[in-house]
Amino acid sequence: MKKCAKLLTFFAVVLFLGCTSLNTRTGGPSVASSPPASSSQQASQSPSVLPPSPSPLTTPSPVMPIFYDFKDVPVPPNFSLMDKESSVLQTTGYKTGVLVFKGRVNYNSVVDFYMSAMSREGWKLKGSSRYSHSIMVFEKPQKLCVINIYPKFMYTYLEIYVLPTQSM
Repeated sequence: MKKCAKLLTFFAVVLFLGCTSLNTRTGGPSVASSPPASSSQQASQSPSVLPPSPSPLTTPSPVMPIFYDFKDVPVPPNFSLMDKESSVLQTTGYKTGVLVFKGRVNYNSVVDFYMSAMSREGWKLKGSSRYSHSIMVFEKPQKLCVINIYPKFMYTYLEIYVLPTQSM
């Protein structure tokens, strides 16, 4: 029922914004500099997304985000794409959809990741809420990105919605 409600909400927003002819497209991830770690390597990695605060004598190594269907929306490492919950639609002029991920990652570190990483990709923060779950709305010319992050049991879930702001 929740999945149906999410999809209905997503499609209502898409229809509201004037999208009329959408074709389905799936795609895999691309990485900023190196391929994602295998599942056995991921299990041995630390569950935090961002490195600890630097001490005066050390400099932290940067987090290398992964890029999936939306080449300007980064995904922190240690998240797995949930194919059955995700949907990406593409026309000749634009791409829209929702990508859903889950990972054993600290909830607050994911929120902090997006607060800094999206500005590096040229997105402007338009509004946000935080605590039981976090919703952040970012804007670029002609598109919006909504990031929804929430903890559930032993996982952190991440939903990325990308929508055009005008009919193209």
